[in-house]
Amino acid sequence: MTRRVKRRRPKGSGTIVERKRADGTSVFQVRYPAQYSVNPETGKRRISKFEYVTLAAANRKDAEQELDAINVKVRSNQHVQRDRITLDAWFREHFLALYARGTAKTLETYENLFSWYVVPTLGTRQLQDLTATDIRELFLKLSKTGRRKASTKGNGLSVATLRSIHRILHMTLEAAIEPRLIPHNPVPTFGKLKLASNTTGQLEAAQESVRRKALDVETAGTLLEALSKAKSDLFLLTALLLETGLRRSEGLALRWSDIDVGSCQLRVERSLECTQGQIVGFKAPKTAAGRRTVGIGETLAKLLSDELERQKTVWYLLQTGQEEIPEGVSVLLPEQSLVFPANKERPAEPWHPDYISRKFRRRVETLGFKGVSLHALRHTSVSVLIKDGVPATDVQKRVGHSTPQVTMSIYAHALEEVNQQATQSGSQFLSQLGQKKTEDEQG
Repeated sequence: MTRRVKRRRPKGSGTIVERKRADGTSVFQVRYPAQYSVNPETGKRRISKFEYVTLAAANRKDAEQELDAINVKVRSNQHVQRDRITLDAWFREHFLALYARGTAKTLETYENLFSWYVVPTLGTRQLQDLTATDIRELFLKLSKTGRRKASTKGNGLSVATLRSIHRILHMTLEAAIEPRLIPHNPVPTFGKLKLASNTTGQLEAAQESVRRKALDVETAGTLLEALSKAKSDLFLLTALLLETGLRRSEGLALRWSDIDVGSCQLRVERSLECTQGQIVGFKAPKTAAGRRTVGIGETLAKLLSDELERQKTVWYLLQTGQEEIPEGVSVLLPEQSLVFPANKERPAEPWHPDYISRKFRRRVETLGFKGVSLHALRHTSVSVLIKDGVPATDVQKRVGHSTPQVTMSIYAHALEEVNQQATQSGSQFLSQLGQKKTEDEQG
């Protein structure tokens, strides 16, 4: 009789221990070498890390085959280490450090969106356990009931917010591939996510909100006239934002060195960066389109020139105590002096954008313009350009959108009005033809 000998696994290839469950089935606990290093003294290869995994194989033979497959991946450097780090821990301990090149405001936004909308549902899940189905369910939930505060726009998050969360989650898990924590990124493309049907309505509501915020030319002119008569210190900033379409953080970061009054141009080179209610400094535009040259009219150029001379006079008075600049004396403001400084003694110190927004809203309300925000000036500028027939590509370049598609999606209402006007203009030909035909028949 031949005695059956139990086969031993080769040394260093791992071990398998069978565990019996209460229902009689078995699971196999596997210990295998997951990482190797070289002994600096002997130059020999050695195991530096073991990992454990539980396999629900049908029998020991199948478990042996699965362990062999794992060993092949380890030796070919294709094995994914089973580091049981959670999604929340990976984001905070590793991803934010990897993305340290981002601005403080960007990092704050990423952390807030991740904490508010991802962590409650998936934060405690381990990276290796996340699936595309988990991601789809999260976004479906957020599109239905994700809003943190009650709103007339519905309970679901807007498309823009969902896209931001998707981008953050995709970047977070993409960063886990290189250290072999996950084999691939489980986040589906945004277009393949199933969202609540009200997201289309939310996009239309956002476009309608932009339309309501934008002023017509007559109202904008009346607002400027009212600020001018009131001798408001917000008049020049209002005129600048209306004519150029700059964002408030771009306008408040403008330096006199950015403005060429002679050629009627200004350059957008930076914007203010604020986080946790504090100004942390200046930052370059996020995209190449954000850094741009914007033309200005002669009237605005003259207003800026007058303001520059006024600031020079004030600066000279502060430095010398004299009330007037002697003839022939040329006064230079300090380097990096801002067009709209918060402190006349420190002309490179900017205003906080939120403070200026609140001040603007209160001031225009006293002048009879209730509900007009500082950002509405940008909406007004872009809407007027589109209605005047300026091509979307030129509008995009002027206001610093990343692509013309962004401009057209936000300002669809203005494009629709242009299309309606074009339709009416085109229909005049047939109307005139029909009118002439009627006159001939009557004649």
